[in-house]
Amino acid sequence: MKNNFDASLRARRTYFNISLVFFILAVSLQLMMWVYWERMLEPRLRLEAESQANVLAYSQSFKLASALSLNDADKRRQILQETIAEILLFTDPQTSEPFFMGLDLEVDYEAISVSSGSLDLSRGDTHCRNCFISEVALYSPISDELIGIARFSVSESLFRRLSKDVKKTLFTQSSFIIALLTMVWGVVIMLIKEVNRSRQEAEAANRSKSAFLANMSHELRTPLNAIIGFSELMRLAPDFSPKYKENLSIINRSGEYLLELINDILELSRIEVVQDTLTETSFDLYDILENVAEMIRLRVEKKNLQFVFERTDDLPRYIKTDERKLRQILLNLLGNAVKFSEIGGVTLRVRQEKGKGLRMDSASLLLHFEVEDSGPGIAPEEQSQIFDAFT
Repeated sequence: MKNNFDASLRARRTYFNISLVFFILAVSLQLMMWVYWERMLEPRLRLEAESQANVLAYSQSFKLASALSLNDADKRRQILQETIAEILLFTDPQTSEPFFMGLDLEVDYEAISVSSGSLDLSRGDTHCRNCFISEVALYSPISDELIGIARFSVSESLFRRLSKDVKKTLFTQSSFIIALLTMVWGVVIMLIKEVNRSRQEAEAANRSKSAFLANMSHELRTPLNAIIGFSELMRLAPDFSPKYKENLSIINRSGEYLLELINDILELSRIEVVQDTLTETSFDLYDILENVAEMIRLRVEKKNLQFVFERTDDLPRYIKTDERKLRQILLNLLGNAVKFSEIGGVTLRVRQEKGKGLRMDSASLLLHFEVEDSGPGIAPEEQSQIFDAFT
């Protein structure tokens, strides 16, 4: 139950982390679009709109110059006022907004022989807050002489139109990218869910296998213990000849070895289903070390190797820990040492660790077990895997 809860919690954390990453990507995209607009696109569009406003003002300046160049004073003032009214009524065909919000006209009265200030005109909103101010010099179409200056207040409708089109394009592109990110996020979540489902099924199958092995190990140990017990009783009976007793001894040793293998299988099964525990008991350390050394010495002699067993004098005789696991670890390490050594020998050293900044209570001690052999050793690229499960 706890394993299922932990797996569900890990899955939710994974989904949350992935969703958070995609959310950050989407927000970052929007932020980048906004910065791109503020820092690059908007200034460029404003320059483009200002350039178009100058072109538009320049095109209207010819009408003003022509009106100012008329010789008839009354007609000139009438035509000038009509021209200014026409310019201010000039509208954008797409939005029906006026292009020009206001106009200031200053005349050079040395070039035009009229009373001073009589032709200076100001029409419309000449102080438009968001307008482009285009100042254009007016030249006489007859003498090509400077006759005045016109200041046009050009509406920013051109800029609004350009920015609207560009913003629409940016919105479409960002929406497409966000939609693509959403699709990718959905696919990733689906793949992770499928992987988690497959992993949970595999873990459930593995736990079932481990439970089966554990149960079978118990079932196998019952008749095997009976075989070992009866063979021991028959070996001690006086009715059998030495030859039969030797055969019974072989049966007994083989049964004990098989029982040891079954116990190892049971240990692995417990580890897989997270049921392994330490069973601490007090025992004679000298006795278990001598037994282990004796068992290994027989294997060493069969391969014509040397076996050295060393222990320091300060090693405590009686300790409290899991006796069976200590024996199992030592036998596994020594067994591998013998297995992979063809010449030379195997050494077992045991000592009590002292000092080195160990923080242990007064009732605890640290023992150092060292197994050395003359085999090829472990390749450097494989040394990082030696503590992986079942490796």
